[in-house]
Amino acid sequence: MSELQTIIDPPLERLIARLPERGMLRTDVDLPLLVQVFKTNQLGLTALWAVEGPPWSGTQQVIDEHIRLFCRGLAPA
Repeated sequence: MSELQTIIDPPLERLIARLPERGMLRTDVDLPLLVQVFKTNQLGLTALWAVEGPPWSGTQQVIDEHIRLFCRGLAPA
């Protein structure tokens, strides 16, 4: 997992750091914390996907709701 983070973290940090500049994220969001939260959520969704198996309808519903709630809470006012 730690080796994977060395590959994932730099591009994810760059992506998230650019969001406030593009007006797509509130400027008061702690970016390192957001990176950690995003990775943790992704790990959880991947585990759910692996446990559920095809056709992944429950996982898709969770992902749709997760994205909706995540984006609504971070979008600029």
